[in-house]
Amino acid sequence: MTAEAKEDTSSRPDAPTVRRRTTFGSLRTRNFRLMAAGQLLSNTGWWMQSTALNWLVLSLTGSPAAMGLTAALVYLPTLLLGMAGGVLADRYPKRRIVLVNYAGWASLTALLAGLTLAGVVQTWQVQVIAAVCGVVTALCYPAQQAFVSELVGRAQLRNAISITSSVTQLAGLAGPAVGGLLISAVGPGWTFLITAVCYTAPLAALTRIRANELHALPRAPAARGQLRA
Repeated sequence: MTAEAKEDTSSRPDAPTVRRRTTFGSLRTRNFRLMAAGQLLSNTGWWMQSTALNWLVLSLTGSPAAMGLTAALVYLPTLLLGMAGGVLADRYPKRRIVLVNYAGWASLTALLAGLTLAGVVQTWQVQVIAAVCGVVTALCYPAQQAFVSELVGRAQLRNAISITSSVTQLAGLAGPAVGGLLISAVGPGWTFLITAVCYTAPLAALTRIRANELHALPRAPAARGQLRA
């Protein structure tokens, strides 16, 4: 094909559509589209919860140190248990682990909402729930990341990872702002409850995923030394 012909092809009216389809190509996969929508809501909810959690601890204790400790309890398990989560992702069905992850988040956040709305919440309760949320995240997050490849397959994996990253960044921008508005409007208890509802979005998506369209990866057999390796 000559240079002129190439230029004519690229200048056709439908050329922008072709580029747009390439940019969002993985969203044409139904399973990934469902999960991307669910993760947008759940990730936004995660940041709403983090904002409300910090505000609640600060209002209960008046101590920035207590607020920092609570945040540490959420994220420290990832440092300590992240590799164990990777072993779980290698050994067990990733879809099942992701279901446990979102079900755990929804249940724990609903419990926190109930305690807060009832007016009986205490700092130690908030910190225990924060720590358990951190453990659930640490053990399940590697499977959640690896599950993307099963949703789209190798050909669309790079595009799917880019979209997933964009969803995470968008939620990180919107979540704290929405959380702050909700705290101001209805208080932290209702914010937690709304967050728990957000966590049900990926649960609904997972129940609608077509298992026969997944690109299942081979699971590693259980063996000693995998964590060390």
